[in-house]
Amino acid sequence: ERLKRIASWCKEKGIKTKAHPLVWHEVVPEWANFSPEETETILEKRVKKIMTDFKDLIDYYDVINESLGTKNYNNCVANWIKKIGHDEAVKKTIKWAREIDPEAYLIVNDYNITSEFYNQIENLKKSKATPDAIGLQSHMHVGVWENYKLSEIIVRFEKLQLPIHFTELTILSGKLKTDNDWFSYKIGWFSTPEGEKKQAEELKRIYTILFSIPSVEAITWWDLTDYDAWQGAPAGLLRKDLSSKPVYEELKRLVKEVWWTKTNLITDNEGKISFKGFKGKYKLVFGNKEITFELLKNTPSNIILRLK
Repeated sequence: ERLKRIASWCKEKGIKTKAHPLVWHEVVPEWANFSPEETETILEKRVKKIMTDFKDLIDYYDVINESLGTKNYNNCVANWIKKIGHDEAVKKTIKWAREIDPEAYLIVNDYNITSEFYNQIENLKKSKATPDAIGLQSHMHVGVWENYKLSEIIVRFEKLQLPIHFTELTILSGKLKTDNDWFSYKIGWFSTPEGEKKQAEELKRIYTILFSIPSVEAITWWDLTDYDAWQGAPAGLLRKDLSSKPVYEELKRLVKEVWWTKTNLITDNEGKISFKGFKGKYKLVFGNKEITFELLKNTPSNIILRLK
């Protein structure tokens, strides 16, 4: 009920909502000691219940998370995936979700962005279990990706002809991670003034590149605040006390100023105006009248509105 209230509030405020995830092998109760067959039945019920309860409240779903990373896990969900195969587990999860909500936007998400993940998405397409988008994780705890790496990844996955979502993007505002331990929670990992300046600069570079590429449909920053961030890392747009970092102000500037179309126009002799603008929702004000409209992906940049 609490999550429903949150999702409803976001919907009322026009905030996009995302469920993460429907199935994941890393978060399994210790008491859940079921056979693969029992696990599949339970997971199907779980997926269908979530899809029913949150229909029309959630905009996007990470339908299955990191299915390729089960080899080091020994729990009922991991064992189910290993028994039937990664691709088959994803196919089943997509099928369950689509049975309840055929219009749901489903993303297959993974940190393994090698050819193994590419092949999985390709196999899903061939088997008619195509997700709506490819979810690429990009946690940059050990160093921020250079332009050539971003380009190589995007060019490679663009060949699958599906929208690309950068689902978990992390840029630190403190010291970089120097070990390979991704499972323990770090204490005393702090944001620094130098790191905050660098974080804002790197966000500007990477977001500008991703925003310019039509196949990149969404970016999810991970996390909002340093408080309780994954790995205890200084990864947030906000500090632990919820004060804004330079990266927050930079992202706000990009979205609200650089990528925001605001203009005054004069009608021609026929009462028409035309303009080019970023995709999104618009409000046209003419005297004491207002009209709202939306520029979508396949909408021409020049449209005509008639004020009656």
